[in-house]
Parts: sequence; C-alpha cells; structure tokens
Amino acid sequence: MTVCEAITDKLIDDLTGNLTDAEKAEVDRHIVTCETCRRESETLRQMWTIMGSDGDGVNRTDDVRTSVG
Repeated sequence: MTVCEAITDKLIDDLTGNLTDAEKAEVDRHIVTCETCRRESETLRQMWTIMGSDGDGVNRTDDVRTSVG
C-alpha cells in the first residue's frame, strides 16, 4: 500500500473525528504536500456537506437508505 492509499483510507475517519491525534497529524501533514490527496480530501468534504453530515460522527447512511428505499 502506498502512502497516498493509506492516507485516502483515513479521510472518512478524519471527517467523522475517528482518528487518533497522531493519525490526524499524519493526514494533515500529507495533504499539505500532496495535491492529489488534498483534492480527494476537499472532494470528500464537499460530498459530506452535500449529503447532510455536519462531521459529528453520526452515520447518516441509514437515514439516506430509509428516505430512498
């Protein structure tokens, strides 16, 4: 697994506040220097906002399934 793969695997946990302080620092350091991961992070944040999550760690997937299904 590349560094970028490891970072992108952590981006959702970053949005939901489920990273340790060390993991959060690792993600933050990496996205400052990596344009690809920074764009991925920004895209995920935008999607997260559009889907109605406020980053409080609450999984709203069930709410979406209920309203769609």
